[in-house]
Amino acid sequence: MLDDEISKSPVCEADKIVFRIVYVCTKAEPPTATVNKLLDYDILNGLKHGIQNLSWSTINEMQQIISQTMQTDLVSKLKESDV
Repeated sequence: MLDDEISKSPVCEADKIVFRIVYVCTKAEPPTATVNKLLDYDILNGLKHGIQNLSWSTINEMQQIISQTMQTDLVSKLKESDV
């Protein structure tokens, strides 16, 4: 679901990569250092997102944005459903 929404978004590929990492980490709840290591590994693997050393508050803010977007989409789909 999220990947479909991200794919359709006008956001640049680099930002999509970062949001995917933060989204996956949201589900696993690792420490901030782990999120930053994943971002570093992406850079080592040739992905160019340019993000390093995100603070806890930045990661938390990104998680909140993802959560709000998913909630808004879910509420819209529920309102449109026949149930």
